[in-house]
Amino acid sequence: SNVAFKISAETGAVPGERIVGITTPGEGVTIYPIFARALEKYDSEPQRWIDLAWDASASAQRFPARIGLTILNEVGALAQIAQVISEHGGNIAELQMNARHGVRDVFELDIMVEVYDARHLNDIINDLKNKAAVSSVERHTG
Repeated sequence: SNVAFKISAETGAVPGERIVGITTPGEGVTIYPIFARALEKYDSEPQRWIDLAWDASASAQRFPARIGLTILNEVGALAQIAQVISEHGGNIAELQMNARHGVRDVFELDIMVEVYDARHLNDIINDLKNKAAVSSVERHTG
């Protein structure tokens, strides 16, 4: 029987990150990176956990990783971020931008970026951190 696998939308998961699967009857298996906070809610149900590993041959495919950025609201800030991701050959699959409550001119960005593996993701994160408009970047843990 075919089992449906899907990657957690809260965090994403990319090759090079340790992963685990959580089974849900009738839905299949949701893949989480081992650091996902969402896994805590399954601590009491070890029977739902499945050990997973990435297939090393799946290198031509991009995988989703959710990252959070805090940026200054200045002209061209969003363009800088999109440029870094595209220059690295990553893809923006989703983007949400919210004003930080009570703080003027600072925005929280939530981006689902599609990358080949953890090294690719880290290169993008490091370049984003070097941009003047970016005050912080972090990998979402869900």
